[in-house]
Amino acid sequence: MVTRTTALTAVTFGILTFSALSPAFAQDAKAIIAKSIAAYSNLKTYQADLTMEQTGPQGKSKTTIALKKSGEKMFSKITTSAPTQMGKNITSVTDGKTITLYMGDMKQYMKMPVSPMTKQMMNDAIMPNSIMKKVAQEGTVKKLADGNMNGKPTFVLESSDSKQPNSPKTRLYIDKATSRLVKIEGTAPAANPMGGGSMTLLFRNEKINAAIPASAFVFTPPKGAKAMANPMGGGGAPGGGR
Repeated sequence: MVTRTTALTAVTFGILTFSALSPAFAQDAKAIIAKSIAAYSNLKTYQADLTMEQTGPQGKSKTTIALKKSGEKMFSKITTSAPTQMGKNITSVTDGKTITLYMGDMKQYMKMPVSPMTKQMMNDAIMPNSIMKKVAQEGTVKKLADGNMNGKPTFVLESSDSKQPNSPKTRLYIDKATSRLVKIEGTAPAANPMGGGSMTLLFRNEKINAAIPASAFVFTPPKGAKAMANPMGGGGAPGGGR
């Protein structure tokens, strides 16, 4: 299981790789983050299209994620240019108890129980409200000059660890009108122990608390898809391929 999901985890949940955070704030940055957290305080459902572009020692890659989340239920459709052990087209469907991973390039899928670690990763690394809470709890953040995203003014915050040489830096772009996170940029120098590179993550087409049909969190195997053996043991995945 570890080898099969490592690549997917890196693609889907590696968004905060460049964040190096420790507790300290300029007051204005702290107020902006508090307002952003408040903007997500009544979050029940969340839908968005995410685009992540990365540059590193292995070259450039682009990943798009169509995301739907309602409570502990989650759907994500991932398309990436980066080669992974699971291919370049991966769909993940979580009904709260079971997660199904469908590898479109191989027309295979596997099912397994949702672990506490999986739940934490889904929230901490991909949901904007969790990202902002993490920054509030752990971040050394300063306010930079205001920015602009598609004609809309944004606050720009930067987190880094000044105590660590060659530490990464993360910039957060927060829409002034809605206080929502719209972009993350991360950079790490070549001398960083984890390797140098850059990352840009965009949040588009957000819908908060809009109705999501229950069918979005039910996996129906596509025609010809085959169930793989349960990597945690116990034979084949429930529900054979159709």
